Amino acid sequence: MSKAGGLFKLTRFPLVFTAVADSAVGAALVGVNLFTCAHWVPALASSAFLYAGGMVLNDLCDIERDRTLHPERPLPSGRVSVKSAGVFALVLFALAIASAGLAGSLAVAWALGIVALIAVYDRLLKRWAAPGSLAMAAVRGTNLGLGAVAGGIGPGMADFPWIPISILAAYVFILTLWSTREDIHGGSRGLLGLLGGGLIVVPLAGAVTPLPARWAAGAASVWIWPWIVRALSRPEPARLMQVVRWGVLGIIPLDASFLAARGRWAEAAVVAGLLVPALALLPVFRKL
Repeated sequence: MSKAGGLFKLTRFPLVFTAVADSAVGAALVGVNLFTCAHWVPALASSAFLYAGGMVLNDLCDIERDRTLHPERPLPSGRVSVKSAGVFALVLFALAIASAGLAGSLAVAWALGIVALIAVYDRLLKRWAAPGSLAMAAVRGTNLGLGAVAGGIGPGMADFPWIPISILAAYVFILTLWSTREDIHGGSRGLLGLLGGGLIVVPLAGAVTPLPARWAAGAASVWIWPWIVRALSRPEPARLMQVVRWGVLGIIPLDASFLAARGRWAEAAVVAGLLVPALALLPVFRKL
């Protein structure tokens, strides 16, 4: 396979749509109409480039670990050089900042903050389960906030979507903790059960607030629970990582639920529809 295909594989491109969902929902939650207003488009592009760049940097930092656990990946296999991957990550981050610039100086500062969080996670904190998981949660939460900032609402304003950001961050924190089980072949089934329960329960926090369709908060729980039950029945590394893969995709229905619970069904459907290209591209990704 080509070097270009290897670089593309580093970005985990089917999962880029989960980052796009974050920023789209962040914009919609502060009043941006996803059908008539283009203010959210720069945030969408920036989120996509931030996610792709973060994935490339992740593999650069994990190259020694992957030589043992995933020798078939582009970097440990030698298909893509470290230098090429490093330049590619820098280009992606530069595109993310440039895209955010179309939404104003605050969006640029916000995107730069996300780049810093990604670098701190990959270069420093990911070696420890809890601090690394907190850093990844912060990355995802601020990515949703990027959409709000692009929509003209800063974190000090009353309409800033702190509750959805907190729910998303908590979900990602638990999912990242679960992902660390791969290195120790699952560990305690009791701990896995606790983490799995958290992944099912946390999305339901959206039902606490008095919204017209609070029951929609359960969408992400319905999405993830079969994979958790399957992994708990036999906690093998492959099944544990299936929970991570489908849990990351579950960010899309989680994001959509924030809008659906408010009765904004058309916009929620658009966000949920991002699952279609994500799922359709997974077989292509596997062949790269």
